[in-house]
Amino acid sequence: MTAVQALALAGGVTDNSDAQSAVLIRRDACGQAQGTKVDLAAATKNPGSTEDVALMPRDVVVVPKSGIASADLWVKQHIRDILPVEPYISPTF
Repeated sequence: MTAVQALALAGGVTDNSDAQSAVLIRRDACGQAQGTKVDLAAATKNPGSTEDVALMPRDVVVVPKSGIASADLWVKQHIRDILPVEPYISPTF
């Protein structure tokens, strides 16, 4: 299985993910974890790309949140959840 196949099996990328900054974590013979950046966005667009690596047993592929998703989470945790009232007021007619 390749990294792109594993991504597809997991449900694919979302609007909140940054597939260009994915990391493949692989352990060497001594058990030390080594991280390698993998551009899954490029691998998805070009199936023959060298970015699509073959996975080995116990490999982990991490797709982080995008910058805007992290900013949205920060706003939710530090602004919206602190306010004693809902910040959105809808007019009633």
